[in-house]
Amino acid sequence: MIAGEPYQTHIVDLYSRLSVERFVPLSVLLAMLAAWLCLRSLRLTLMVMALAGLGQMLGMALISATMGQMGAIMIVVPTLLFMLTLSAAVHLVNYYVDCRHSGLSHPGLRALKMGAWPCFLSALTTSFGFISLVVSDLEPVFQFGLLAGIGILVTTLILLLLFVPATRIQAIGHRELPDEYFRPFRWAEGLIALTSGRSWTIIAGTLLVCTAAALGLPRLQTTTRFDGMFDEGHPSVRSLRWVESRLGPIETMEFLITFPEQEPDVDLIDQLAVVQQLQAAINSQTSVHSTFSAINLLPSLPMRQGSRATIQRSVYRKVITDDLGTLESAQLISTKQSGTSLRITARFKTSQDDQFHQLKSELQAVAMRQLESQIDSPAQRPTLEITGLRTVIETANSVLMQDLISSFATAFLLITPAMMLLVRSFWGGLLVMIPNILPVVLVFGVMGWASIPLDVASILTASVALGIAVDDTLHCVYWFLRSRQAGASLQGASAEAIRHCGRAMWFTTLISTCAMLPFIFCEFLPTGKFALLLILILMSAIIGDLLLLPAMMSSRLGRWMGPATNHDNSAA
Repeated sequence: MIAGEPYQTHIVDLYSRLSVERFVPLSVLLAMLAAWLCLRSLRLTLMVMALAGLGQMLGMALISATMGQMGAIMIVVPTLLFMLTLSAAVHLVNYYVDCRHSGLSHPGLRALKMGAWPCFLSALTTSFGFISLVVSDLEPVFQFGLLAGIGILVTTLILLLLFVPATRIQAIGHRELPDEYFRPFRWAEGLIALTSGRSWTIIAGTLLVCTAAALGLPRLQTTTRFDGMFDEGHPSVRSLRWVESRLGPIETMEFLITFPEQEPDVDLIDQLAVVQQLQAAINSQTSVHSTFSAINLLPSLPMRQGSRATIQRSVYRKVITDDLGTLESAQLISTKQSGTSLRITARFKTSQDDQFHQLKSELQAVAMRQLESQIDSPAQRPTLEITGLRTVIETANSVLMQDLISSFATAFLLITPAMMLLVRSFWGGLLVMIPNILPVVLVFGVMGWASIPLDVASILTASVALGIAVDDTLHCVYWFLRSRQAGASLQGASAEAIRHCGRAMWFTTLISTCAMLPFIFCEFLPTGKFALLLILILMSAIIGDLLLLPAMMSSRLGRWMGPATNHDNSAA
């Protein structure tokens, strides 16, 4: 049986890498199968998968070139780039098929002219969503946001450069596409009737659901527990349970006591006495299993008074001098000109994350009271610092929770102006952002109500989700604006947007869902939770883009999303 904090760190790193090795090939196969079922053309499927595969390989190359290894957070970058490139490729293919079906010459080039601008805007806004994570003080999150942001811009550029040659290659010797592909989006007319006839009902109902979900956001909690990252039957968890039940807990809290620089005649024995009493005070707490420090390796401290005590202190001082190098090598004591530092290790066990925070606060209060009772002068009183692997992880997790809010706000502030420029309206840009916020509020709000804790990987999905949701929204709004500029009414423009983009939006959601599906069964539960959250967000996003957004566009709110026409009076 093996257990311990260093071993846990190794296991997390190992299984995060195994997630890629085991599930990425299956992810690609399922995505290819879904693409073939959607596109009904093997050549188009291979073309789309090849273009998306370039995005995935670029993600792997960026990580390899900049970091040299793949950590627990970075493992999702290649798959995300694959999904986002795949989404853009499917939209371009949708334009390409429409051009071929219309009998236009050079359909690949025409499709590129139609789709290049919305694809570029989508990549730009998605990149904003990723780059918003650079506000984090945590290096892995910073690297994730920077690499993913750069990666999506580069992969989109490669996609736009290679799309026309790819369409010409796939068309060689195969001039016709399956008749099934030219059939209208089967749900288009039903969605058009629903969103135009009951637009305000859909808007009000969606906002009501979002408001109810948003009330659960303050209830969100985070977790960093190792046993929450794997199933109870996993070997590492079984080893942990065996060691804890037979030998004691493995979680530790480190107390670093640093005495300030003092006069040369200050005795190290007096400092050890302070540490000994502090250790006894910590060890007396019922929540602490055991403690350990340099005191445990040294003889009992000598008495303070009497001639015999003088001799004992002299001998003891000689023992400390002889053993000081060993104690410093064991990192139990450090003597420098700036002061002397000693370390107390406390072992404990908590079943929940909030218990750890309570325990830390209690032990810190006990330690401070003990130091204040021993040394009256604040100038001579040592400083106390609490650290350790669990403490560092909890601190990082707290920072991540703050990053969740700040990065999402940053992404919103970066993406919203782009939407305002697209629709050429301040209020219109804000309205267009509502369907993009819907998935995040809905999924995270439900997690808050259900008391499902967030881990390191799932915290990142907020900014990622905003970037993904914007993709389909941009294409839909783009076609709505085209129709409006051509003189269509609000309802007519909304209908045209659904007819042109509905099929591609549904296809990208279905293919991306299939690409993430295998990761749900990953042994490393944070990866599985990330995949599940992303799937739920994708489903919520398609609801927002196929129901809420068209309902807003066909209602009077649509007047803010494009230039006015003479047909506006026919809006709902």
